[in-house]
Order: sequence, then structure tokens, then C-alpha cells
Amino acid sequence: MKMTQELSEQIEAYIEGSLSGKALTDFKQTIKANPELEEEVKIQSELFNNLRNKKSLDFRKKLIEINKEINDEKASEKSNTFTFWKIAASILILIGISSILWFTNTTSENLFAQYYTPYPIGDIKRGDQTSIDDNFKKVVLNYKKKEYQKVIPFLESTIEKNSNDEQLKLCLGNSYLNTNQLKKAEALFLSFSAESKYYSDAIWFLSLTYLKMEKEEQTISLLEKLSSSNNIHTENAGNLLKDLE
Repeated sequence: MKMTQELSEQIEAYIEGSLSGKALTDFKQTIKANPELEEEVKIQSELFNNLRNKKSLDFRKKLIEINKEINDEKASEKSNTFTFWKIAASILILIGISSILWFTNTTSENLFAQYYTPYPIGDIKRGDQTSIDDNFKKVVLNYKKKEYQKVIPFLESTIEKNSNDEQLKLCLGNSYLNTNQLKKAEALFLSFSAESKYYSDAIWFLSLTYLKMEKEEQTISLLEKLSSSNNIHTENAGNLLKDLE
């Protein structure tokens, strides 16, 4: 099988789901009739599904072009030699991208672990009602034990009744962050106004949320904002910013 530009574009469109109608039906039939093409589609599908951001996607396209060049150069040689180089090139692509993704993910995870400290729930004071105090004591205990999933229902219910309790909002946001409910954490931290006493806390945890989501631009933007103003997170924001550069 010779990897032409047209075939490469068809594979790309098929994987991305942009083929439709007769074009999709015809290409599926072509795949079924060509085991070598079927294997190529499988390899590229795995690559596509493993890539998580635009930089990796651009890198993937470059690697596909390199793979195509290798295939074109070997097309005139013996079939077994061609097959060997095709497999070798595919393996190198998989290893290369896996290494890059591992490095990117590991870096983000390591930085998050290095800079993240949960918001201190023990500093929050509650009302005088015994039943509320007892429930809250359980929440504090579970939160400190990092059993965040257990505290989420209570925090959500309490905040629904009293949306002005911003310290509990920070605790709920931290609980979302630690249970990988990143969209919920993002929305909650974004709900803090610039006039809030806890605004810098919310922005700090939002920057860590974006770090975990691998949204580099948003992370850096928030860290620059924190590091250029006087707040309790100024030093950490500046240090994390340097580590990301």
C-alpha cells in the first residue's frame, strides 16, 4: 500500500469523523478489503485518541508526514523490506509520542503535587446548632483525611442554602479538584468576585485547576496576576510561574 497525500487525508478525515455519506461508506469498504490499510488506520486512530492538546496534534501531523516519506522511499523496494520499515516507523512514532505525553503529564502532576495545599477547613466556624456542628465535625474529619468524595454532598447542600459562605465554597472547590471534577472546580472558583475577601484564594486554586487541566495559557495568565499583586499566594505564584517557563 502506497501512502499518498489523498489517502493520508482520507484517513485523517475518517478518524476525525468528518467523512459522511457515500465517502464514508466507500472508505469503510476500502478498509475491509485492505488489511494493510486497516492496520494503518488502527495505528493512527490510537495516536489521535492519545493526543490531548493542540501542540501534540501538530506534532502528530509532522510525524505522519515523516512516516509517509519513509513509506514513499521504501515503496520501490521488496515487500518484506517495506513492511519492516513501515512497522519500525510506526513503533518509533508510538514511542515518541508516548514519551512526550508522559513527560507533559508527569511535569504537570509533579508541579501540582509540589504547590498544592488544601484550603484549611479547620479554620471555618459554624453555627451554634448541635446537629449542624456534629455534621460539620464529620465533614472536617473526612476533609482532613482527604476523603473528599464523602464531604461533597454536605458542602453542596449547605452552599445551596447559603451561597454567601465563601470559605465552604473554597472547600467544595478543593474537593472537586481532588476528585477530578475539574469543570465543577473551575466554575466554582470563577464565581468569586474581585471584591471578595477570598478572591486571591479562588484565583490560586483556579490556576492549579487549569494546571491540572493542562491549560497552559490560562494557568500562566492567572499566575502572572497573582505574582504581580500583594497577597498570600504571591510567592508561590511567582515560583510556579518560573517553573512553567
